[in-house]
Amino acid sequence: MNRDMRTVMVRCFWEEQGFDQMALDTGVVRRIARLARIHVDEADLGALQGELNAILGWVDQLEAVDVSAVDGIAPMTGPADIQADGETSLAVAPMRDDVVTEGDLSDKVLANAPDRAGPFFAVPKVVE
Repeated sequence: MNRDMRTVMVRCFWEEQGFDQMALDTGVVRRIARLARIHVDEADLGALQGELNAILGWVDQLEAVDVSAVDGIAPMTGPADIQADGETSLAVAPMRDDVVTEGDLSDKVLANAPDRAGPFFAVPKVVE
């Protein structure tokens, strides 16, 4: 699903719910809190409403950014990315060489141990 389609779907949901321009009123904030199973005092509803509306404003700002000129970077919706031909592929994180950068630090590490037995941490016996 591309970005424009997601935007249309979100906006349609908000319009179906009767929300105006993705602005939340206190009733919607109460409903979100109930769905999230969190208790919000009546005195805090106004502050939470302002914070949530600010977040939605930032989302609107992000949607206004023109990314059509960005080449070679396809938007991802998750670890399984759907390609233009409909095929699904797993996104692979770039790998780096597994190189030891610091080694043989056992003396420094064991210097912080409360008790040691040779080159090992000494711990109390917990199983008889």
